[in-house]
Formats: sequence, structure tokens, C-alpha cells
Amino acid sequence: MPAALKPDEVLHGRYRIRERIGQGGMGNIYLADDLRLEGRKCALKEVEHDRSVPANLLKEARQQFRREATVLARLDHPNLPKVSDFFAVGVRDYLVMDYIPGKDLRTLMLDAKQNNSFLTETDALLPSTPRSNNTAAMACTPTSAPISTPSAVRFTTC
Repeated sequence: MPAALKPDEVLHGRYRIRERIGQGGMGNIYLADDLRLEGRKCALKEVEHDRSVPANLLKEARQQFRREATVLARLDHPNLPKVSDFFAVGVRDYLVMDYIPGKDLRTLMLDAKQNNSFLTETDALLPSTPRSNNTAAMACTPTSAPISTPSAVRFTTC
């Protein structure tokens, strides 16, 4: 697991990190300010590739990441955050997408558990629209996995 970026760190000369809002086995997800488009918040998904794999596989994985980023940037659906940029810093690749404010499904489930209750289907699906700050994980490749965890789905009121 890569070391987390620090608040106020600037990536790619454009994205100022506010805070880490998620993490997974291959990296973190950050809330960031877009310094070029004033007032725009975005989510940065970080992928650090396994450095123990042979160089040719690492190169292939990074090429696949770039292809996926390009495909994801073309997707346009109301339940998906828009991908607006991608770049690399050292051995880490970054995907920039819309920030979706709200709680993730895992947090809603834990809140219900703390209150000795269950999250009903109506509570989970009807009052809000599920969207994900983990869009890059939608493609099944050696560098990513399908969205299958409650923390990958974020709810926001419309």
C-alpha cells in the first residue's frame, strides 16, 4: 500500500490534495481542488502498480491503465462520475474524476449496525442516486477489480 499523500500537496501542477477519502489495496482516493478551474472539487484515484512484477508486465499494466482512462473519459451516464484527466507521478498512476459528495454504502451500513438496525433496500436505493468515486475499478484488468465493495458506492442527494 502506498504512503498517503499529504493535505496541500499539489499533483501534476494542478490538483491540490485536501484529504484522503478512501483507500484500497492498490492505492487511495483523494478529494482535491482543481487549481486551473477555480472552485472545482475532484476525486483523484491513485493506482500504485506492483513493483515486484517483471518490467514488461508493469509496462503493459500502465498502458492498460491509460487505455482504460481514455475509455472511461468517453462514458457519459448520470450514475457515473465524469473522468476528466489522467497522469502519472513516478510509479503511481492517477485518474481524475468528478467528486461525489455524500456517504458511501459501507458507512450507511455501519451507521445502521451501530443503531442495531438494518439498512433497508428503500433506504439504500430510493432516497439518493448511487454513484462511484471508484470508476476506474469498473474495468476488469490486472490493475483493477470490479466494483464489489460497499465503500465503492457513494450516495448523494439530487
